[in-house]
Amino acid sequence: MLNKGWTLVNSIKHKNYILNYEKEGWAATVILNPNYGRTNIEIQAGPK
Repeated sequence: MLNKGWTLVNSIKHKNYILNYEKEGWAATVILNPNYGRTNIEIQAGPK
């Protein structure tokens, strides 16, 4: 996402990984959830 103008705001690691990004007028959250050799990815994006 960095090559598309997004800036990493913060990242959290617990049972899954949560990455929060921002760019002018927009916010996005990427959630990575490892599960038995697979990883589920959820992307949420919208205007601020």
